[in-house]
Amino acid sequence: RCHPVATPQSLAGNGDGASATEADIDAAVAAARAALPGWRSSSPDHRAKLLTDFAAALHRRSASTSELVSRENGMPMRLSRSANGLFPAALLGYYAKLIAATPIEEIRPSMTGHTIVRREPVGVVAAIVPWNYPQALAAFKLAPALAAGCTVVLKASPETALDAMVFAEAAAEAGIPPGVLNVVPGGTQAGAHLVSHP
Repeated sequence: RCHPVATPQSLAGNGDGASATEADIDAAVAAARAALPGWRSSSPDHRAKLLTDFAAALHRRSASTSELVSRENGMPMRLSRSANGLFPAALLGYYAKLIAATPIEEIRPSMTGHTIVRREPVGVVAAIVPWNYPQALAAFKLAPALAAGCTVVLKASPETALDAMVFAEAAAEAGIPPGVLNVVPGGTQAGAHLVSHP
């Protein structure tokens, strides 16, 4: 796992933290690439268990996370409690149940034969999250990618970089293997380097 320079606890809400350089992006992608074979070959049941634990770790942080997001972007607390506090854990839990119940391969008959549908991870996923609903929008990207067996580099918006570190903390607590989820806060230069990365 890429270790952040600052965490929500170490900053205590003052809003200063490091911004990812191109070298940081390269390190995050390399960590995700190195973790990919083990994560992609793990069983759906194993990934479902870890995602369930990840969801529980996020849920335990929901009150402080929703407050942190409101401090970062000015979102009303009533909205932040559901969108940034409760929703990410619920979505990860949904995908945990979905992958446990979905076959890796299925045969779909047609009038002229059949089609084999095989669900395979595509590789390292770059997930870039905007500032307006940072936890919810990150969860929309993380949950299906991790469930499918992909590893992820999550680039947070500089305006809401602190709350993105909550994902890294919760993933570590849940036992998500190092390198499977890498969180890097950064601006346009970091984002451009990530989306153009081979």
